[in-house]
Amino acid sequence: MNFILSGIVFLPLVGAALILLTRPQDRNAQKYVALLTTGLTFALSCVLVAKFERGEAGLQFVERYDWVSSLKISYIMGVDGLSVSLFILTTLLFLLSVIASWNLGSGLKGYFSLFLALETTMLGTFAAQDLFLFFAFWAGALLPAYFMVSVWGGKAREYAATKFFLYQLAACAFLLLGMFAIYYAAEPHTFSLAELSGGKFSGATLDIGGQSLHFGHLIFVLMLIGFAVRIPVVPFHTWFPHVQSEAPPALAVILASAFLKTGAYALVRVNYTLFPEAASRLSPLLAAAGVVNIVYGGACALGQKDIRKLVAYSCVSHMGFVLLGLAIFSPMAFHGAFLVMICHGIYAGLLFFLVGILGARSGHYLIVNEDGTSGFGGLVKRAPLLTGFFTVAVFSALGVPGLGGFTPELLVFLGAFPAHRWLTLFALGGVLLTAGYFLWMYRRVFLGKGGEKGELVTDLTAREKVFLIPLVLLCVFVGSYPAPLMNLAGSTITSVLSAMGGTSK
Repeated sequence: MNFILSGIVFLPLVGAALILLTRPQDRNAQKYVALLTTGLTFALSCVLVAKFERGEAGLQFVERYDWVSSLKISYIMGVDGLSVSLFILTTLLFLLSVIASWNLGSGLKGYFSLFLALETTMLGTFAAQDLFLFFAFWAGALLPAYFMVSVWGGKAREYAATKFFLYQLAACAFLLLGMFAIYYAAEPHTFSLAELSGGKFSGATLDIGGQSLHFGHLIFVLMLIGFAVRIPVVPFHTWFPHVQSEAPPALAVILASAFLKTGAYALVRVNYTLFPEAASRLSPLLAAAGVVNIVYGGACALGQKDIRKLVAYSCVSHMGFVLLGLAIFSPMAFHGAFLVMICHGIYAGLLFFLVGILGARSGHYLIVNEDGTSGFGGLVKRAPLLTGFFTVAVFSALGVPGLGGFTPELLVFLGAFPAHRWLTLFALGGVLLTAGYFLWMYRRVFLGKGGEKGELVTDLTAREKVFLIPLVLLCVFVGSYPAPLMNLAGSTITSVLSAMGGTSK
């Protein structure tokens, strides 16, 4: 079992290579290789979780090999309670996304090969424990996503793909600067996160133009900008709504449910681990940024007529809860932030799958037409099962008790209130905004008089039920019983907070 982690990470890349060896007309072979690869990857990730020791806070399934010895670059992989949960969520979403893409039109060979390559980069980001290896996976995700948007996206796909690539490339530049600054500041020089942690840079300074600056604070901010682009944090968020409105539906699911989470995960794994003092000092800034995301994202969602952009801005808002929870160094808030990442990954994936189905049926995504009439309307009569699934997703996002969003947001609020009372009250206003835009959208799309193109929307097919039902069940299960997830990450969260001098509020 020493190689199980590497096997899971690189298995999709092997599948991508096999698909590239097929002839363009061998569509069935390409589909079944993609399905088998993602299915096996998910099965192995389930084995990984089953064998994971929940009482241990440190890394498990660690693999370490010298890579570039002269530069102290090593191949180090491992997972803890935070990353293993994101690991299995990501592999499940990729499996369901392959099923959702089963009837894709042209270019199936390129589509699935890029999609599987993207899975390897995502999983590698969650598993890498060497900064150079982490950056290789982080930056490697750009190319598959860029080409998938630019080739299989909507009418404005070139603009959306270019904006995505430029924003992410700028983020990579900030991370690269910070990464090499850390490497040269460390004695001996190394990229290993384990060797760099433990307050190694406590008290270190950097002289710039005759001014002595705190090294940890400077590099923390530098790398925070890179992570903020991907989370996405306002004002670095503008790439996301454009990409989500043009990306193919399966990629939109992955970007919203897993891709954004790599930014929040990296904030904890890299910044919090290496610079605990800077994290404590700058925590009010992070909390304020989280509240801005919650309120601004919700306000922008209120003004959207395109259902894809409305859901995209809702993701910006909900990632604000993650940032707010991570800014409060208490187990309750941290557990809440972690659960928001997982639960948002579930119901955001469900939402974008359903939005993709609406668009494929009707040929448009407008909630309200230019003349003010409903773009859909009355779908509860024509597509009751689709309406039911959409109801679960929407009310999970609203935080209705018993569904996925309730417990995570409650923990974030309870953890944040003692530390930042006014910010928490502003964040509560974001909940009202969420109710406003989601209920407005739900009424326009599913209730009332039917729109002209809404007549084209039929109920779910058998294949669509296959990739939607698991997410619906997870929304209910995690919302009703989050204890398994909290137990999985509990020791790791305690260890992170202990290293940062966190409290037990």
